[in-house]
Amino acid sequence: MNAGTLKPRWALGTWVVCGWAALLTGCSTGATTRGGDATGGAPGAAGNGSGGATGTGGMPGTGGTTGTGGTTGTGGVPGTGGAMAAIGGGGGDGISGGAMGSGGLGQAGSTGGTAGGPMPAPDAGTDAGTEAGTGATGGCVGLFCEDFETGAIDPAIWDVKVNGGQAMPALVMQAGLVAHGKYAAHFHANPSVVSYDFIITKNPPAALRGHHFGRAYFMITPMPPTNHTEYLYAGTTGFPQYKYLEVASAAPLAWQLTYVKLASPDTGEDYHAGGKVPVGKWFCLEWEFDDTPDQAAVFVDGVQSFAQSTFTFAGATTGLVGGFAAFGFGYYAWHPATYAFDVYYDDIVLDTKRVGCLN
Repeated sequence: MNAGTLKPRWALGTWVVCGWAALLTGCSTGATTRGGDATGGAPGAAGNGSGGATGTGGMPGTGGTTGTGGTTGTGGVPGTGGAMAAIGGGGGDGISGGAMGSGGLGQAGSTGGTAGGPMPAPDAGTDAGTEAGTGATGGCVGLFCEDFETGAIDPAIWDVKVNGGQAMPALVMQAGLVAHGKYAAHFHANPSVVSYDFIITKNPPAALRGHHFGRAYFMITPMPPTNHTEYLYAGTTGFPQYKYLEVASAAPLAWQLTYVKLASPDTGEDYHAGGKVPVGKWFCLEWEFDDTPDQAAVFVDGVQSFAQSTFTFAGATTGLVGGFAAFGFGYYAWHPATYAFDVYYDDIVLDTKRVGCLN
């Protein structure tokens, strides 16, 4: 693709999710939001030295104070979120444990745009061990969290949008298809049809409107479409007639960061590609979106893979979206493959500061 080229697109779409057997435990709550910083972490149990219960993980949330009960044991177990499931198993959808592709750091967009600067380091008070126990209400380390551990897609939190003959999204419980805990969201795309399948936030926190960071555990089958495929976005309401920034992929399995305007008049986009999309394995996907000015960056397992410092549309470079009022996760197959593919999400977090990956 040539960066900076504007081209119209059609709005069609569809979604899928399925369910199987649990393997691991980790995050313990469904989607939650919080309006401010968390209270302090739980106090350590009365320790007796080598077996103390205060682990090195599970640090108190921002502004919290650690409880006073008990001495910190020297052999405390870190509060990790449970070991990540090994990828393999997946039988029918052919998930393999292929090696993660390498990604260049801060590469410029295909129009020669300036590479984005490094994102700030994660807050010390987040994801020190697991998302549970870091001081946030319900274990949420950001302003919005979804770990799917309620075992259902909550209609009070998510709006489901499907098109192109797709099934509705569901949840999986199968070994290898869950990053943490018991459940993960699964979206299945049928072959040879332009389609979309999204869960879209209904009432996200207003603090996320201008500039935000996101984190999700993400996996796509080893053969995603080779052309533009959208995975997640932040934009206006009114899907599919909306404006947004997206994280997508393009040939040859590179990240594509795009500003898209599907709301009439003057539909079009400004897209830039670089870095490498890992396939066939779970990885920690982080992103940063800013609407003033419009720019984006994507991280893989904590390392910046690609960034675009400037989006331009109709001569403007700031306020293109007009505020992030909805956040969507799933896929949009703009150029479908002749074969089916699958996308998985787990442990989604949105916040005004960088979230970081689970240990």
